Amino acid sequence: MSFSSEDIKVYQQFHHYDFDGNNEYKEGLVAVFQKYIFMQAEKDPSLKKEVDAGNLDTNKIKPEDKDQLIAQTKVFFFCKQTGNILDLDDYRRWVSSNPPELNSPQYSANYEQLVDMIVNNKPIPGIKNIPDTVLDPQTSSKHVLKERSKPWEKKD
Repeated sequence: MSFSSEDIKVYQQFHHYDFDGNNEYKEGLVAVFQKYIFMQAEKDPSLKKEVDAGNLDTNKIKPEDKDQLIAQTKVFFFCKQTGNILDLDDYRRWVSSNPPELNSPQYSANYEQLVDMIVNNKPIPGIKNIPDTVLDPQTSSKHVLKERSKPWEKKD
């Protein structure tokens, strides 16, 4: 399947989107998990007792269901935030047909700025610039205090 350049641009934007830094997404994901647990509680009497007792343990969600909920929530919030339309199945096909560099870790903008400053030898805010100086033994001061004696050198 071939993807249009516009689709690829949206897929790349989605792939690199900072969901961990989006508080609205995090709160929405918690709400989705809770709603899912409530729906499952209607089908499962033992889960209903726990929910009625106020226990909303997201670990009760099956891992494959949890992964699907996370993916769908990401798509929803991405589309809401960017105004783009993204089909999750097409995105997954695109990811599977692309080289592994897409799966390389993404770094925060602050980290990338720091790396850029280091690479380009720019001053880093908050870091003191200490000159590289070596003291000449003739200009250094002489110590005047008597050297402390070691415990076995003590005189009675």
